[in-house]
Amino acid sequence: WHHLYPDNVTEAVSSSMLKMKQTAYSNLLVLTLYRVQLENAGKYVCMAESREDGGLVKAETFVHVEAMVPPTLRVGLVDQTVDASNTTSMSLPCRADGVPSPEIRWFRDGEEMAGDVAGIQLEEGGERLVVERISAEDAGIYMCEAVNRAGDVSSNGTVTIEGLPLAVQGLMSRD
Repeated sequence: WHHLYPDNVTEAVSSSMLKMKQTAYSNLLVLTLYRVQLENAGKYVCMAESREDGGLVKAETFVHVEAMVPPTLRVGLVDQTVDASNTTSMSLPCRADGVPSPEIRWFRDGEEMAGDVAGIQLEEGGERLVVERISAEDAGIYMCEAVNRAGDVSSNGTVTIEGLPLAVQGLMSRD
């Protein structure tokens, strides 16, 4: 096996990466890449001599390597107070970078939130949680979690709701 680099340099693959398997009809030379790095990407060529006619037989394969980067938060949650007398909805942003692109999951008071619940929408690919028609039960500790194959990161923020009608405030103080 040989590794062909983009600049047309060819390098023999280390014998520690090769394993020979023999059968009655053929020899099989298996290439195994351990602890793959970006520089392992490229074309690999195996050449062998045919037992039948002595001609050269060539097999090629291409290895694509994608770097994986754990998520990092560009925008996380912060503690905030929402004045329900001035607005009917709230929006919580959570933006993350990573490779592959992380999935954003949302939680309130430890329970995962889905975007298909009435009055709750996940926008911008899940990077924004929008709560329509704010009520007393929307107060709590929110967490957004960004997850990909390389890792995860999370952010927490406490949401306090103010300015609710007195009857609703009385119900909140009974908890």
